[in-house]
Order: sequence, then structure tokens, then C-alpha cells
Amino acid sequence: MSFLVLKCGSSARGDANKLSDVDFVCLHEDENVPFQEIARTYPGVSFYSRSSVERMKSQGALFLTHIDVDGCPVEGERQISDWVKAFRPPRESVLRAAFETKKFIGEIGWIPNSMEGRLWLCDILFVALRNFLYCANASNNIYRFGLESAIAAFGVPDRYLKMFLELRKGKYRYRMSPNAEPPA
Repeated sequence: MSFLVLKCGSSARGDANKLSDVDFVCLHEDENVPFQEIARTYPGVSFYSRSSVERMKSQGALFLTHIDVDGCPVEGERQISDWVKAFRPPRESVLRAAFETKKFIGEIGWIPNSMEGRLWLCDILFVALRNFLYCANASNNIYRFGLESAIAAFGVPDRYLKMFLELRKGKYRYRMSPNAEPPA
């Protein structure tokens, strides 16, 4: 029963705000892991097997670097963190991810003319732009996953930071709304 639960994201970095969620990742070696018990203890936990981690490495997933940089072990066998330790995706992988993110943003062709539709767009744009920013930084060997520090590392003017923060507010409002599903 080999597994490791890590706290990730803003709560692990210490830059969470009152609306931030707590992100957990469980890396596991085999299928004899108490999945249901872990899921009860760490709501919303994402599970990744060793083979999933190896597949993500082969695809150049920046997510593994995020786990390495920000992940804080909470429970389990700490040596499992070696699976992602010092993993940095090839530059061409993060550039490809940045390109795909730009392409995705450009393909948003229509949103409903409603508050729900505008908040959905804030959510989608915030996540896409944040991912683009992380990929652009990573292409220059900068691995910062907190929004403000990633923007500072990229050299974005303050007015864009304010826009990012406004989009994030829209994302929070959308995710807290009772009908938080993508518009049809």
C-alpha cells in the first residue's frame, strides 16, 4: 500500500485567500490504496498512479513540476515524491501547451448574453491565461505557480495584474453560483 498525499496550490504555497480551495494530489504505486478513505479525508483529491506520472513525464506535463515545486507531503511515503522530483518538461512541450492555450482562447466564439455566461467566460479565460503564463515562464526555466509571482517573473505591468485579479473574482463568483455549469 504505497501512496503519498500532497497538498498543492495556493494553500501549500501560503498565498491562499478566503475563496481559495485546498488542492490535494495522491500519488500511488498500486491498487491496494484506500482510495475511499483518502477521498473522505481529503475532499476533491486527485489520484495519479505511477504509470500515469510516467505517461505525463513522457508528454512533458508542466503539472508534474507544479507538484514538485509546490507540493507539501501530508500523509504517506515521502520517497514517492521522488517520482516528480526535479522534473522539468522540455521547452518545446511547454511552448506547445502555450500555443494550444492561445488557440483555445481564440476558438471561444460565443457566450450567452447573461451574467452566468459572462462569469463562465471569466472562469475559462482566467484559467487559460494563467496556464499560458505558467507555460511562457517555464519556457524560460521559471517555475512559479502563484499568480502574482508568476506575473512578476514574466514582467507584466500592474494594470494586467489588476485584470487577472478581476477575472479571478469572476471565476470565484461563477464557481460559487448554484448553476455553475458551462453554458449550452
